[in-house]
Amino acid sequence: MKYSRFEDAAHDFGRSFTGTVNLASLDPTMTYLTRYAISSGEPVFRVDLLSGDAAPEPLNAPPVSESVRHYVRWFPRFIAQQGLAFRSIEAASLEVAFDLESVRDPELDGRSLSIDFGCTVRIEDDRGDSHVAAFRDTWHTKAQPPGSPRRFWWQFWRPAA
Repeated sequence: MKYSRFEDAAHDFGRSFTGTVNLASLDPTMTYLTRYAISSGEPVFRVDLLSGDAAPEPLNAPPVSESVRHYVRWFPRFIAQQGLAFRSIEAASLEVAFDLESVRDPELDGRSLSIDFGCTVRIEDDRGDSHVAAFRDTWHTKAQPPGSPRRFWWQFWRPAA
């Protein structure tokens, strides 16, 4: 097993968690996480990928908490799919940090928002080495609060509920 591949695995796991395919209640999990961070003023979300502990509570509300449970359950299988031995991991964490000062309305219509964020995934192996993958990106979403009435693109003929 090549321990150097842990960094690549950490990067891919972070991109998956913060990507559009990580759906929660028909919206990407990052949309909910973004809205919770802005409304609570809590800029950093942390997850222990081995125990499933996530904090702070305002950001770990449903459906984010459900997505976290799914990703924590998937983590050992993901590591195995990367050709790595899960038993060689001593600690693993994911952190998403929002830059709350960067919130903006890119379409200038009052219905959308963008926010910069950073994601860091740390994996500590059984040799005591720490493998860190970090990236910065921008999340774009509609500014509607979670659970508000909506009309899906395939229901274009129906009025919004």
